[in-house]
Amino acid sequence: NVGSNRSEPVLLEWEQGDEPLGVSSVAALNPGQTAEIEFEHQISLAGPHAVRCKQQQHDELSLDDQATFVVDVVERIPILIIDSEESVVLRRSDTALLRAAFGSTDADNASNSWKSVFEPTVVTVHELPDQTLSQFACLVVPNLPALSGSIVKQLSSYVEDGGGLWLAA
Repeated sequence: NVGSNRSEPVLLEWEQGDEPLGVSSVAALNPGQTAEIEFEHQISLAGPHAVRCKQQQHDELSLDDQATFVVDVVERIPILIIDSEESVVLRRSDTALLRAAFGSTDADNASNSWKSVFEPTVVTVHELPDQTLSQFACLVVPNLPALSGSIVKQLSSYVEDGGGLWLAA
C-alpha cells in the first residue's frame, strides 16, 4: 500500500486468455505495508503464456488494477557440461555426479516413470570449439582446466549474448 490510508481487502481474479484460473484474496493493508500472494496453476503446453491478475474492486488509480505477465513454459532445458578429457572417463567424476543431479544417467531408458526437464550434453574442453553454444541454456564447467585464449573468447561471447555459465575450480 503506497497510499496514506488503509486499503480495503480485495479479491484478485487470475486469467489466462479468456479462461478464469481462480481467485485470491488480499487482506486490508496499512500504509507502507505489502503482501505476498501465492497462486498455483499448471500450464500443460510449452511456449509463452500470458497470465493476468486483476482486482475485482476498482480504486482511484485504475491503471494498477490489473497486471499481465508472461510465463515461458519449456519442455526441456539443454545444458552443456564441459570437462577435461580425463574426468569424463571416470565413473565417479564430477561430471557423472552432475549428470545424475540433472536427472540423466548412462542407464536412461523408456521405463523411467519420470523424465527430467534438464538435458545435459557432455563434451571435453577439446570438443568445445565445434559446439554451437547458443543451443544451450547454460554451460557448466565442473573442473575448470586451463583454457586457451580462443576458448575464453568463445565462452565470453556466449555470456555476453545472454548465456549462463557456471564455473567450478
